Amino acid sequence: MCIDLYNMFVCFYFVVFFGQWCLIHLMFQKNSSIGFQFSRPDFKFTVSRFPATTDELRNAGIILSHQQIASVMAVLQKKHRFLVFGVGNDSKMWSSGPNTHGSTMFVENNENWTNKVLEAQPSLDIRFVDYKCNMAEAFTKYFGDEAKLTEDIPDYLKDTKWDVILVDGPMGFGGSDNPGRMKSIYWASKMVVPNGHVFVHDIERHIEHEFSRRYLEKDLGWKRFDIAGSRGDLAHFSKSRISDVDMGRPVPAGSILDGFS
Repeated sequence: MCIDLYNMFVCFYFVVFFGQWCLIHLMFQKNSSIGFQFSRPDFKFTVSRFPATTDELRNAGIILSHQQIASVMAVLQKKHRFLVFGVGNDSKMWSSGPNTHGSTMFVENNENWTNKVLEAQPSLDIRFVDYKCNMAEAFTKYFGDEAKLTEDIPDYLKDTKWDVILVDGPMGFGGSDNPGRMKSIYWASKMVVPNGHVFVHDIERHIEHEFSRRYLEKDLGWKRFDIAGSRGDLAHFSKSRISDVDMGRPVPAGSILDGFS
C-alpha cells in the first residue's frame, strides 16, 4: 500500500515537472541569428487607432502603457516622419497616428515575424535590418566607437531625417547574443531632426540607459523625462520642454488626444 502511494506521488510530481518543462520550452526558441529569445505570440492588432482605453490596450497585448502611448502621440504632427524600431501588436495603431500627411516606417530584424505581420497588415511599411551585433559586446566593442555603431545602417535610413523616433527594438533581453539596442539608439541620435523627439522603451535596462545617456543626453544635450510603465519605463528625449502628457496632466480640450482615456 505504502509503495503504491509512493509510486503515485512520484508519477504525479514527474508529470507536473515535465509539464512545466514543456511550457518553458514552448515559450522560448533558439534562433542562431538573434540568440535565445522569447517566441513571438500571435499578433492581435485589435487596437488600430487611438483614443483607446487602458483595457483595450491591455487586451490587445500592447506592452506600452496608456500614458506612454499618449506621450508619443502628443508630439506627432500631421506632416511628421515617424520611425519605429520594432514591430508588435501596437504597429497598426502607430501607423494610424496623427501624422496623416507624413509617413510611418517600421524597422525589424526578424524576417519571419516581418513576413507574418505583413500577411495580416500589408499596408504597413516594414523594412528588414540585420544589426550584426550582440549585447555581450555592448561596452567592449560599441560604446564610444562611432565607427562600429555606424556599421550596417541600411541605405533606406541613411539619407532620411525623422521628426519622431521610437526605439522599442531590437531584442534587448533573453540572451547576451541578442542584438541589443546599441545601434538603434545611436542611429536615432543621428537621424532625428534638431527639434525632434526620441523615445526609448525599457530605459531602466543598463544598455538602454547608458547608450541613451551618452548619445541623446550628452552628445545632443537633450532633456530626458521618464514615463513609468509596469512592463518597462519609456524615456522621452527632446530639446524642447517636456509636454503636459509626459507629466500626466490633463490634455487641453480639442487637442488630438482629447478623450484619450
